[in-house]
Amino acid sequence: MNYDYTRYLHGPRGDRTVLVPTVAARWIYDACKLRDLPARARLDNPKIGAVLVALSMAALETSYRGNEAAPKPDIAIESPQQLNTRTAASRLGLTPRAIVHAISDGRLKATKDSEGRWRIELSDLEQYNR
Repeated sequence: MNYDYTRYLHGPRGDRTVLVPTVAARWIYDACKLRDLPARARLDNPKIGAVLVALSMAALETSYRGNEAAPKPDIAIESPQQLNTRTAASRLGLTPRAIVHAISDGRLKATKDSEGRWRIELSDLEQYNR
């Protein structure tokens, strides 16, 4: 089968945008193990981090076969500026439980997402660590 790849490329050479269908995003997500990519790696370059988050979000909308809903992830996808308790703890050399205690005690600002998971802004974590 021969596919026309040019329909997925937009913009001038050197600054192209690639459109990735959700089926392809899911295959990339699974094959590259994006879920296991540490948040630290995504933060090194915010533009790359944002693309990986967008790719992951699109991937989680479908299976790579494209005909069934993907299973719901058991952890929320992090944005480059928001961390979950596990990643925040890892960055500070603490346990996730210590992070939750700091949140409960009001020493660390955090909000809960729609799934009830704590989300910590990177700037709040940096302030807490000072």
